[in-house]
Amino acid sequence: GQGYCGRGGPCRGGMAEDEDEDDDYEDEEDDEEELLRMQMVQSAKGSRKSVSAERVQAATSWKPPVYQKTPEQHSQIKGSISKAFMFAALDTESLEQVIDAFDGPFEYNPGEEVIVEGDIVSAGEPGLFIIEQGMLDVYKSKEGTEHPGEKVVTYTEAGQSFGELALLYNCPRAATVIASSPSVLWAIDRDTFNNCVKGAQMKMKEQQEQFLRSVEVLKNLSPEDREKLVDVLMLRQCEAGEKVVRQGEEGTEFFIIQQGRAYASVGGQRVKDY
Repeated sequence: GQGYCGRGGPCRGGMAEDEDEDDDYEDEEDDEEELLRMQMVQSAKGSRKSVSAERVQAATSWKPPVYQKTPEQHSQIKGSISKAFMFAALDTESLEQVIDAFDGPFEYNPGEEVIVEGDIVSAGEPGLFIIEQGMLDVYKSKEGTEHPGEKVVTYTEAGQSFGELALLYNCPRAATVIASSPSVLWAIDRDTFNNCVKGAQMKMKEQQEQFLRSVEVLKNLSPEDREKLVDVLMLRQCEAGEKVVRQGEEGTEFFIIQQGRAYASVGGQRVKDY
């Protein structure tokens, strides 16, 4: 099955139906990275008021660029964007178009800035980046500190991505990212992102808002609160038998089932079906 998850309170044990299989979802670095993403989403939403809306429908003459990649590079980019929320609305053909349109690889030396907080991403300029290898530090400006500001997180894993908020919300960069080791990145430009991704993403957000309106415990939310919740939702797909939450663990997420079935058990006894 699949569903959406967000940050929340304590949870009971539960698992997707049919088979028994152990699998941990996120480590502490993932939680830290996701918290940063949510903070930057709110920052981006606050700053987008001063930026004009952007056309997202492709011109009839527009064609996405194609950059050659090895099978390994293609597989790594596909694995990364398949897990990213902003690409979840793409069909198979559109997903392959986006993979082909990633340019690179770009090499950065330690200390070299990749993106700078406050910068505007111009048409045709690299906007979203995926890490092939290396480590990169993320900085946010803070009163009383010099550029680049305070370090808030470090990207350490191949396949991690950054830079999407300036494209999704048509706003200035929300943070500065600096290579802390020799790094190799792939990037997709603003025009390609808008023409291939943004329209589908906006349509998916409308579907998510409609879905949230059908959830009983969320029916009384204001449109503004519902929009905030949509911004931090993440689609998660679960195999049959995969444990979603475990009894006794501290609950930091809540889940809404969009499709499929699940059940809850306490002390090994099945107590509720979803």
